[in-house]
Amino acid sequence: MDGHAFTTPSEPQPEPEVIRAAALIDAWEGSGGYLESARAELETALKRNPKSATAYREYARYYLVSEPDISGQPVLGSLDAALMSVDRAIELAPGFARAYVLRGHVLTLMGRLDQADAALDKADAIGTDDPWLALNRARLRMRQGKLTEASELCRDVSGRSQVRRIRLSADECLVDFYEATGQFQRMDDTYRHMLTYASDSAWMRGNYSGYLLCVKSDEAGAVREARAALAIMDYGNARFLLASALYRSWATQWEAGRQEQAQPLLDEARGLIDASPAQVVAASCGGKKVVAALRALYRSGQLHPQPAIDAIALAATRRDGAPGVFEVHVRGTGSDEEFVYANTMADYRDPASLTISFTNEAAQALAKSRGGVARELLMDKRLVVAGFVRRQRIDFLREGRPTGRYYYQTHLSVTDPEQVLELGTSTGVSVPATTNQDSALP
Repeated sequence: MDGHAFTTPSEPQPEPEVIRAAALIDAWEGSGGYLESARAELETALKRNPKSATAYREYARYYLVSEPDISGQPVLGSLDAALMSVDRAIELAPGFARAYVLRGHVLTLMGRLDQADAALDKADAIGTDDPWLALNRARLRMRQGKLTEASELCRDVSGRSQVRRIRLSADECLVDFYEATGQFQRMDDTYRHMLTYASDSAWMRGNYSGYLLCVKSDEAGAVREARAALAIMDYGNARFLLASALYRSWATQWEAGRQEQAQPLLDEARGLIDASPAQVVAASCGGKKVVAALRALYRSGQLHPQPAIDAIALAATRRDGAPGVFEVHVRGTGSDEEFVYANTMADYRDPASLTISFTNEAAQALAKSRGGVARELLMDKRLVVAGFVRRQRIDFLREGRPTGRYYYQTHLSVTDPEQVLELGTSTGVSVPATTNQDSALP
């Protein structure tokens, strides 16, 4: 996704306004207010020449960067507009190879991978020395799971190009490859290398913050890089990362008994994002760090537990699970080979029942720490539990095959006894423990 440095003689030649617009989009990188000036240049170019294929191609690039989501990626409406613009460029200039290069990139972002492959093949057949052909094909190969081929393409471009934006994109591609293959030290090395030549890139600094926070659990480093990104450009993902790092730092200090030193971190985090701390931490990294933050928020009185009915409602709205602290009253227990279950209703199939699913390891650890047998320990108890609630479809089986009949349960998975924040006597009528929760349960 570049300007006009790689135009070949067989391609349409850009008007002066288009050259200026391309330079503005190239220079943007999250570091200034260039986009409206770029759009004004493109409008002028199209008024003078309504059939300017190069202007339509640059308009596609403008759409890709003008309305990013919180992670810096184009939203669906922007992708649709970009595709319409680049298709208009190809309609006006069918031999415009770099328009096909860009079309392949847009289609990759849209998930239309076969069409993306065809567009990049078309650009290759026409002929172009545009390095974005290799980079866009690498991104496509990443989406197709062909990681080694993708890394080879990116490494070749990174080693040959002296253009900063191209090197940055190639190195970011390598970072994605290292992450996908678990080579985390090489991720860190590549980010440090990018800092030597692109320290003013807001997106790169924000991405580095995410790596430090989610992979290395380096909250201080994540705060440093997120603040550097926000000093360049104020955008959503960097704010989320900074708030998440601050919440996590606060939780660590609070649980270590340093409440006074921790309070400014909590105050700053709350001022960054209008969302619950659990949502912020989960949106950034998820996992055990969310539970640690929830535990500290609950124990410090900053977060009140929600009842089971709220947990069920939350799970129905979040396919990936909703984080929180939940208060439940156990009315029945069950078990199978892998799990011990605590249910809030006598009939665990009841849509109003929330099931706390303890792995056997977590249930045994809880029983050992509290004394007793897990199912007996949980029966007729009040639990306060931190974690993610998820809605699960349960299929009825016949001879090991789905019958087509199913129902939904809401589960909160407990893999660590530290997720149980309180365990005390409940009130009400309990039901006997069952040997197996359901033969259809996962």
